[in-house]
Amino acid sequence: MDAPPPGVGGRLFAANHWNGIVDPLVILTSARFDASPIAKSPLFAVPILRTILRIAEAVPVTRRRDAPDKAGADNDAVFDRVADHLAAGRNVLIFPEGTSHSEPHVLPLKTGAARMLARAHQRGARGLSLQAVALDFDAKGTFRSRAVITYGAVHDVDAIASTTSDEALVRGLTAQIASDLDALVISGKSDGELVLVRQLAEILAQEPRVAEPGSEGPARLGGALAAQTELARGIVSRARALGVEDPRYQAVAEAVTKYVAARRSAGLTEAQVARDDAGIDARRLLRGAGLLLLAPLALLGALLYFVPYRLPRLARRLAGDEEDVISTYKLGIGLVAFPLWAALLTVAAWWLGREPLTRLLGVALVLGSPAAALVWLDRLDDRRGQRLLETASTAGVRKLARLRLLRRRALDAALAAQGE
Repeated sequence: MDAPPPGVGGRLFAANHWNGIVDPLVILTSARFDASPIAKSPLFAVPILRTILRIAEAVPVTRRRDAPDKAGADNDAVFDRVADHLAAGRNVLIFPEGTSHSEPHVLPLKTGAARMLARAHQRGARGLSLQAVALDFDAKGTFRSRAVITYGAVHDVDAIASTTSDEALVRGLTAQIASDLDALVISGKSDGELVLVRQLAEILAQEPRVAEPGSEGPARLGGALAAQTELARGIVSRARALGVEDPRYQAVAEAVTKYVAARRSAGLTEAQVARDDAGIDARRLLRGAGLLLLAPLALLGALLYFVPYRLPRLARRLAGDEEDVISTYKLGIGLVAFPLWAALLTVAAWWLGREPLTRLLGVALVLGSPAAALVWLDRLDDRRGQRLLETASTAGVRKLARLRLLRRRALDAALAAQGE
C-alpha cells in the first residue's frame, strides 16, 4: 500500500524494529505525514539524539528494563499523553516489539500500542485508525545501504471497538498489529532461512518476467530492492506452506546455496550473471567517462575526508554484540564528525585563500569533493569493471557459463517448489 497522504490524522503507526534509532528516522524523513515517535527514555540523555527527538516531538517512555522500580502510574501518564495526542488528530509512530533487535522474525508484541489506542477511544476520541509499517534493509549495518518501507491496510478503531468489549479491545488491537506485521515483514524461523529467502528473491528479481506474489499473471519486475522485497514476501508464504522438511524446499535450499556460493567466489553480482550481454555499450562508456572526469575531485575528497570517513567504523566496537544499534552509533558519530570536519576545512580554505575567487573555489572544493568521492567509493566497492574484464577471458567465459547453469537449476527448483 502507498504511504498515507499528508492530511492523515489520529493514526497510530506500528512498525517492526530492526535498526535502533535509524528506524524512526527512515520512516519519518520519507513520510508525507507528521508523526510523533515513541522513544525509550535513555535516548533523551544523549545530547545530539535529544535534540533530534525534540525536533520530532518524540514521546519518552520508561521501560521496565531501564527503571525496574518504576511505578505503574508512570505508564498511565504516558498513555494519557499519547491518547490526548491521538484525540487531537495527530499521529503516533511506535515500535510495539518494545526493543530493537537482530532476530530473523518479529518478536512477540507488547500491549503498549494497543493500550494507547484503547485509552484514546475510551476517553471519547473517534475516527482513530491503525496502520502497520514494515521496514526492510538490504544491509542494515552498512553505510548508505538501501531500505524499503511498506504500509499495511488501514484499520478503523471504531469498527474494531464496536465488535468487542472494552476489556477485549487491547487484545483485539494487539492481535491486528501482530497479524499485519506478520504479513508485511520478511521473516524466517532462523537466520539461515531468512538469508535463503533473500537470496532467492534477488535471483528472481533479475528475471524478465516472473509471477508477482498474489497475482494471477506474470508481471515485469526489475532488480530494485522494492521488487525483491515483494518477491521475498511471496517466497516466505510459500515456504511456510511447504515446510522445511518438504523435499522441494530442500531442493531449493541446496540449489540456491550452491549457486550463490559459486557466484560470490567468482566475484560477480547477480545482475552480471543474469545479464545476457556483458559487452560495452554507450551508456557504460558514458558512465566511465563521467567517472574519469570526477576522478581528480574524488581523490581530493577522499584525502580531505579520510579521517571523518573512518571514524564511524568505531561504531562496531561501541555496539559490541548488539548488531541492531551499529547504524545508530554510526549515525551519531557521523552527525558530529562530518559537520565539524567540514567546518574546519572550510575555515582553512577561506584563511589560506588570498583572493575572494580563490577562497570561493577552495570552499567549493571542500564541500563538493566528498560527493564525488562517494560516487567513486560505490564504484570501487562493486568493482564491476574488473569483474566484467575477468569474464571476458576464456576462463572467465567458462566460469560464467557454469554460473548460469547453476542459476538455471536454482530457478527450476524454485518454480518446481511453487508448482509452476
